[in-house]
Amino acid sequence: HEWSFLKPQGSVVLASGKFEVELPDDFGGFVGPLTATVSGSSTTRTLDLMGAGVVQQKRAESSTTTGLTQMVALLPVKLTSVDEGQRWKLYVWPTANVAYTFTFRYTILPEAISGARQYTYGGMQHSEMFMASCLERAEFYKNNVMRGTNWINFMEKLSASVSIDRRMRPVLIGMNRDGSYDV
Repeated sequence: HEWSFLKPQGSVVLASGKFEVELPDDFGGFVGPLTATVSGSSTTRTLDLMGAGVVQQKRAESSTTTGLTQMVALLPVKLTSVDEGQRWKLYVWPTANVAYTFTFRYTILPEAISGARQYTYGGMQHSEMFMASCLERAEFYKNNVMRGTNWINFMEKLSASVSIDRRMRPVLIGMNRDGSYDV
């Protein structure tokens, strides 16, 4: 099951004169297309992710071109310390002529639960499932038993959480405009 609460909407601003912008630290991949907008304007463009090589080639052919983003790719960011995980940036063509805001849904890579981050994603409706998961794992590590007494409770709570999450999804996700269902 792919949890809907691990796919929030995010945004980044590409400054004028730039062609790269770092994505959020918890970025784990796009869910669908990106939208580029100009602040205070009705100018909008929906963009699909392209291969980095295609964008790099276009930049090499016409690196001085500026305007509304036409191509976007993902590039990994070189790690700067041992305390960081892999990071990503958007790589675009052409170079921004004004500041653009990119809006997108993405899969997040949640940080581990710790003293600084005490809560899981998912909200209260999934808290019993997470608690049951922890109890099941504690029982496993303590007794080295694959399916102890907490296993059944965890499976019941997991099933309930999947049902709750499925009810949170939209009924209508958009219109099919290709005419394939026209009579």
